[in-house]
Amino acid sequence: MALPFALTDGGMRLKVTGVELFTAGRAAIQPDDVVWSTWDPLTRHYRRLLIHRGALAGVLLMGDCRSAATFTDLLATAAPARRDWLFDQFTTTQPQVAGHNAMTKPTLVVVGHGMVGHHFLEECVNRNVHTAYQIVVFGEERHAAYDRVHLSEYFGGRSADSLSLVEGDFFADNGIELRLSQQVVAIDRDARVVRTASGHETHWDKLVLATGSYPFVPPVPGNDLPGCFVYRTLDDLDSIAARAKHARRGVVIGGGPAGAGGRQRSPAARA
Repeated sequence: MALPFALTDGGMRLKVTGVELFTAGRAAIQPDDVVWSTWDPLTRHYRRLLIHRGALAGVLLMGDCRSAATFTDLLATAAPARRDWLFDQFTTTQPQVAGHNAMTKPTLVVVGHGMVGHHFLEECVNRNVHTAYQIVVFGEERHAAYDRVHLSEYFGGRSADSLSLVEGDFFADNGIELRLSQQVVAIDRDARVVRTASGHETHWDKLVLATGSYPFVPPVPGNDLPGCFVYRTLDDLDSIAARAKHARRGVVIGGGPAGAGGRQRSPAARA
């Protein structure tokens, strides 16, 4: 015999098609209730609190239910409700997007923030794409996009800031989120999420890969020994400069623009 559904004092916790749900207290909204809610479009986490005469009367969690026990206790104590309950310590992330009506926008994820990636973002702004999408950018490096063409000038004393391609408050002004030092290691096309090396997943409606090129290292013995570097990023140049302080001889393999610039401007060449 089928039993009628009823909420229990301890709440009801379910998992529907891989999404966790938790509800406790009242589910139906009454005329004199106040509803507090938050929705993170990136993680797809939703939280709704029903407040009745200043106290918590019902809770609904979707996606992240780790604070279920906390809300069960709060319901039992009838403590005065506080808005910061929407963002308690058990929440994995607070909503990462603010302004620009982000809650109704689809998410455009860009993997890579090099020269091409940043030019793409500038074109998005020029064509007002950023007003139709919440744009989230993942950059593997700790630096925002910079001019790799003139990278050798870094050896000549030019600063990382002067090489930057990002003008002013580009990201804040246009409502674009930049996540630096975040390497994307997996793409789940069925679930439409990207996963970083730290395990964080971000949903996407549109995905752009702007990862650029990578330096080719000849498959010769010893190419992974200490003191063997590639010449591509600011961090690479910092490592080369640190090693060159105590070096007597350096060898450059590659005669292209980067190799020629590295030979002429590197600390080893000036020594």
